[in-house]
This record gives sequence, structure tokens and C-alpha cells, in this order.
Amino acid sequence: MITTRYYLDCRATKPGNEAPLMFAMTKNSKTALINTGIRLLPTQWDKKLQRITDRPDRYQLNNYITTRKMQVDGILRQMSLEGRLVGLTPTLIKRLVLKELDPDVKQENLFVNRFRRYAESRRTQRTREIYIGTLQKIMQYDRHADLLNFNMINRQWVESFRLFLERQGLARNTININLRNLRAVFNEAIDDGLTVVNVPPTRKVDMRPDSVKKRSVDVQHLREIFARNVEPFQRRYLDYFKLTFFLIGINPVDLLHLTKKNLHDGRVIYTRAKTGREYDIKIEPEAQEIFDRYRGQKYLLWFLERYKDYKPLAAKINDNLKVMGGEEYPHLSIYWARHTWATIAYELEIPDATIAAALGHSHGNSTTAIYIDKSVARVDEANRRVIDYVLYDKK
Repeated sequence: MITTRYYLDCRATKPGNEAPLMFAMTKNSKTALINTGIRLLPTQWDKKLQRITDRPDRYQLNNYITTRKMQVDGILRQMSLEGRLVGLTPTLIKRLVLKELDPDVKQENLFVNRFRRYAESRRTQRTREIYIGTLQKIMQYDRHADLLNFNMINRQWVESFRLFLERQGLARNTININLRNLRAVFNEAIDDGLTVVNVPPTRKVDMRPDSVKKRSVDVQHLREIFARNVEPFQRRYLDYFKLTFFLIGINPVDLLHLTKKNLHDGRVIYTRAKTGREYDIKIEPEAQEIFDRYRGQKYLLWFLERYKDYKPLAAKINDNLKVMGGEEYPHLSIYWARHTWATIAYELEIPDATIAAALGHSHGNSTTAIYIDKSVARVDEANRRVIDYVLYDKK
């Protein structure tokens, strides 16, 4: 048997503030809540009489909640007669009831469909993959996710989803990425008027990041790694790491897809896949030597002419770099080149603004950033200083 009643949910509300009025459906001591969209002060709700009091609009609101309860009770009676409630949890019953109450909700505006469409609208392939990854986790967490509309997702659902991700062993920052993706999709739904609330259910969910460990190699160890006597098959992976460093930490997807079209008067000019920002880097002799050694037919480097996708290649490079990092740096990877370059530049007292410009970060206000973008000479000078210091111990 399932019972229904209204419930003023003051759990997450400070004393004296309005709380949401929820419609509660209980079965076997388990309850599912539907947000009515009405917020009341505790003094405005008579729990025993199930009535709104002490408000100018109480008559209209009481008529609404009475009619709504009659509708839900009628739907539940019909579903019970048809045997559709057998074995269902209150949460699933709630979803079926909401579907009956709001038959005009279009399929394309259901939560999963909107999430998928939002993911596919992202500009870069990697961002699309990250959003689709979040959607896959949601569907693993909630096997009835395809029935959800946005009004069915509340803070309790989000908190349970977060716990599900924790139990999968995901790092806190990875969990936060998934929650931020959920928030972004929900914000779009709010803007499009698809929810009865105007704030996403992630608003009070803890998304504080863990501090990220430094991923930089000190100069002495970097020199040792660069000079390491590695196996012949590992030479290419070490050279790749060095080239990444000489090009100020260029991302694998960008470096591996460079072609002759990216070359202009001894410089490599490309648009970063992740951010869409344009980079303009001078090819120093040390970098040119590596380009020449691994010159490809289609690409500047032949690596992608032997691998169909850059991801397994990047993984293989990282596996070998971990070995080369030794006991001091057992987690060495391609991405350490970028952090290491920035750290060494800082040690050389290169101005923060120049380091920021080299890495493609804004520094200071937007006007300052425009002037930095227009002047690559200081970045060229900084990169030369970093290379000279690492390779030749010249400051």
C-alpha cells in the first residue's frame, strides 16, 4: 500500500527561512518526494490539517495542492488496479506519476536526452567525451535515468550520485568534474524554463577541490633524465618528452597533429584543441633537431603514422617515462614538461606575466592579456633562457 501526504522539508533550511513544500509518497517505510514549487515559512504550514495558513494567497494555493493530491491519488489507484505498482520502489512510482501528470513533457526535454544533446554541442572532442563519460556514470548510478525529467532531480539525488562516484574509487577532483558537468546541464535547463526551481540541485553539494600535487622536476634531475642512457626503443619517448619541454609544454593532441601548415618562418603556430586558443612558438635548434629525427610524411612527427589514435600512444610514452623518472619521479609523464617549464622559468625570475603568456593563461586584466598576446618576443626570450639553463647551465 502507498500513502500520500504533503511535507514541509525544513532539513536544509535555516530557522526562520522558507522551505519547499514537498508531496510525499510512502511505501514499505520508504518515501519519495515531489517538489511542488511552493515555498513556505514553518508558521505558514499546518501539518495536521495539511493546509497553508497565514498567507494572502493561501486559498489559491490550498486549492492547487488539494487538486494536485486528488490527481496523484487517482493516478495511483488506477495504476494499482492495473497491477503496475507491484515490486516498484517509491522513487520509480514517483517518476511514473510525474510522467502521467506532465504528459506534455517532450522526449527531447527529458534529462538524459538534454544531457546528451548538451554534450554533443561542446566545441572540442575531448570536452564532449568528458560529458558523455558523466552521462554514462549517471546511467550506471540510476538505471531508470531515461525516465527522469529535471524536476525529479533534487539535492538528495545529487548527494547519492556523489556517494556512488566515491564508492567507485574516483578521486575527489574527478568527482567534482562530474558534478560540475551536471550543474552546467541543469543551468541550461533552468534558462530554458524546464524546471520548477531556479537554482541547480548541486548548489549546496560539497565540491571543494583537493590540492593538486606539484608535477615538476627540479633542474638537476631534469638534466639527468635528459642525459639518461636509455634503451634504443625508449629514445623516441625521451625525445618526445624533451620536444614537449622545448615547445613550452605543448599538449600531445596538438603536437602529434602538427603538419607543415603549422610552420611559419621557423615558428609553429597552432590552435590548442582543448581551449581554442592560438599559440605561436619559436622552434629552437634543439627542437628542430628532434623534428628532423622523427620527420613524418603527413605530420611533422611520424608517431601518428604508426598509431591510429594519439591516446594509446600518449599512454605508452607515459609508461616509459615512469621508468625513466626512477625512484625520484615514479609518476613522470608528458604533462610534467609543462609544469617543469613554468617552475624553472619562475626560478629564473622570468616575470609572471611572461610565464602566463607562454602557457596561454590570462594574467591581470583582459587589456593586459591582449598586449601580452600581441608580443611573443618576451616568450621567445624566456623559452631560450629556460633551455639554456637546463641544457648548458647558463642563466
